[in-house]
Amino acid sequence: MGFSIYRSRDGMDFLLLSQVERDVFTFEDHDVVHGHTYSYFVRTDTDLGQSDNSNIESSSPDDEAPRIDITSPSEMAILGVKDVEVFYKAEDEGSGIERLLISLDEMGVKDVLGSTSTKYNDLSDGRHYLRLSARDIAGNTVNLTRNFIVDTLPPSLSIMTPLEGSIFSSRTVTSRWKVSEDTSNVASLTASLDNGPWKDVLRYDSWNWTGLSSGKHLLTLEVKDLAGNMRSSSVNFTVDLDDPDIKIVQPENEFITADKNVLISWMGHDATSEPEYRIRKMNEEWIFLGNRTEFTFENMPEGMSLIQVQIKDEVGRTDNDSVAIVIDRTSPMLSVRDDGKEIRSWKGRVEIDLELSDELSGVDHVEYSLNSGPFIRNDEPSKIILEGLDNGRWELNIVAYDRAENVASTSIPVIFDNTPPEILSHTPNGTISYRASSIRLEFSEEIKKDSIHLTGDIIGGQR
Repeated sequence: MGFSIYRSRDGMDFLLLSQVERDVFTFEDHDVVHGHTYSYFVRTDTDLGQSDNSNIESSSPDDEAPRIDITSPSEMAILGVKDVEVFYKAEDEGSGIERLLISLDEMGVKDVLGSTSTKYNDLSDGRHYLRLSARDIAGNTVNLTRNFIVDTLPPSLSIMTPLEGSIFSSRTVTSRWKVSEDTSNVASLTASLDNGPWKDVLRYDSWNWTGLSSGKHLLTLEVKDLAGNMRSSSVNFTVDLDDPDIKIVQPENEFITADKNVLISWMGHDATSEPEYRIRKMNEEWIFLGNRTEFTFENMPEGMSLIQVQIKDEVGRTDNDSVAIVIDRTSPMLSVRDDGKEIRSWKGRVEIDLELSDELSGVDHVEYSLNSGPFIRNDEPSKIILEGLDNGRWELNIVAYDRAENVASTSIPVIFDNTPPEILSHTPNGTISYRASSIRLEFSEEIKKDSIHLTGDIIGGQR
């Protein structure tokens, strides 16, 4: 008494596979090949013979787990986005997949059977852990893990030297920088000067730029990480190889003035940097002026002062210019020889000698006028010559100017008498010769009458 188990590999020809006791209701067929389909029916064995066939059941042995794969992202992929779509596939040639589960960072397990991708949004920067697992109907299971990195932030980049706007006095400038990357590694670091060719400086933290020309320069560094994030940084600096120059434009050298306040102005130039200026009276302290190009000295004392102006560029090169200034507020000394007396001319011409002096700026010129008429500039400051004037009394006004335009003045009368005297009478009269001790003559002139005396014996009109 028991059961007979029949099996067919083609669903048509059944052969006795095995017999079991009456109280056994299960049977395991181990002589099977994965992927083949087997059909079975059972008969009951009794003393009277076998029963009819049971219903036929078919089955395929499945001792292999499903095949699964995460096609994207790849293992340890570095992604530059926060929204990541995971692509996968799962298949089973045996009993078929019953369940397909996915999780991220060991959280949020969900069944994704029937789909080929799952999207995760707004992921944090850093490393993430994927797990994909499948189970087929036969109970075979499989697991797959995948690591990837989200990196949406660019590396940090700092140019340590040169500083923005710095100025150098050498043709060689050393640049230094600092780079760091917290999530993924630095993929490339390049440097360019003045938009020229890029240099690979990934293995360096400094670079010497040589043979630089005088003028402004632009240094640019660019760093990229493995996720493709990029950061660049630039600095402007100047190479100054030229000396500055300065020129005082006002006043001219040896400037003379009576004004106690004097404006000094100048022009300065530096080809590559912004210069600053300072000014002083010689042997006194400097006065710092920044970028001003003029300065007024107030209440300057009389005498000569030497003013010095200096330009200084940003690397310390200097140039100087100076100007001498004479402050003269004192009038010149003016006098006429025999001053206070009349000056007479008997021959139609008179020379008037002047005594002039000026200790600070010196005498510039003399002007004169007659009887309040227009002033005439005299070419010879020490002497005035008058001639061709009508007979009479003239008031001569004299003004002397020094080089600071201070003035001194004086006046003196000048009498011109160009008419010879006339004998009006004599005593004794007649032509008689006689002995006398003197002859008295009376004569006149247009300006003033006077007399002369002849003494001695006169005979026949002769003495």
